[in-house]
Amino acid sequence: MRKLLGCLIAVVAIRTGAVLVHRDRDLDLLVAALPDLQVRSLI
Repeated sequence: MRKLLGCLIAVVAIRTGAVLVHRDRDLDLLVAALPDLQVRSLI
């Protein structure tokens, strides 16, 4: 999810306070860079 679409989804989740539910290991890299991003992993 390191591509543009994944980044856009993450930004919307941050701005709305939503929890991003994912099954994507690449998202963990994005979480490390965006501490305000709330996620739940299904992996």
